[in-house]
Amino acid sequence: MYTVSVSRPIPMVTLITDFGGRDGYVGIMKAVMLKLCKHIQTIDISHEIPPYDIRSAAFVLGQSYNYFPLDTLHVIVIDPKVGSDRRILYVEAGDYRFLAPENAVLQYVYDREDVHRTIEVKNHDYFLPELSGTFHGRDIFAPVAAHLANGLDPGELGGRLPTFDKILPPKPVFDGNTLRGEIVYIDHYGNMVSNISESMVADLKSGRMNFRILIAEREIRELSNSFYLDQSGDLLAYIDSSSFLAFAIYGQNSAEKLGLSIGDRVEVDMR
Repeated sequence: MYTVSVSRPIPMVTLITDFGGRDGYVGIMKAVMLKLCKHIQTIDISHEIPPYDIRSAAFVLGQSYNYFPLDTLHVIVIDPKVGSDRRILYVEAGDYRFLAPENAVLQYVYDREDVHRTIEVKNHDYFLPELSGTFHGRDIFAPVAAHLANGLDPGELGGRLPTFDKILPPKPVFDGNTLRGEIVYIDHYGNMVSNISESMVADLKSGRMNFRILIAEREIRELSNSFYLDQSGDLLAYIDSSSFLAFAIYGQNSAEKLGLSIGDRVEVDMR
């Protein structure tokens, strides 16, 4: 099986931040990268992650990273502890590379991929000369990404970490005929995605006739195939494009209407 090799070029750098588009922070990061690496190719996955929302960023990364060319470097700057002693990590996992603060933003990557190498990014030779206490996206993440795109051996960034805390995503729990999960992501439309996978639902349904989904004191008895085919105004359940059980109300923000948020419970019950 293919694994990341330092001898291979980085074909692309992606960006996920909570910077939004108003303040110029994303443009500044790209300017820093371009000054240091004229041939760098960047793709914006998202800059509209809610501020400091590590769990949402982790989900967005988890559903997108493996659609990119092999050896892509994914840069994630969701960094509530910027300026503290939190570590910045360079991680090689599966067929991809990641540059991120040491928090739970890589949880889906750790859950799915073998980690080949993790390095603590410490070498100031590859940072901007002046470091602010509030904008490490500009001062550390951007120049490091550019140097890597230029072919820098990642080992030059700092020491290898033999062990570190791999935070994993929350898992659904079986209790008899009931599977208890939770909402792990709410998208731009207010649609709610749970951590209950399509395969889990299929396993529960196998050989059973009675099927119900419980969320926000509402009961749903069947899965919908699309939003457009169910315009009743009722809450509908469906398998979303990332193959997880999800919920929506056609034309409405279902999370706001129901007062639900990330972490709220979802149950699938079979009798």
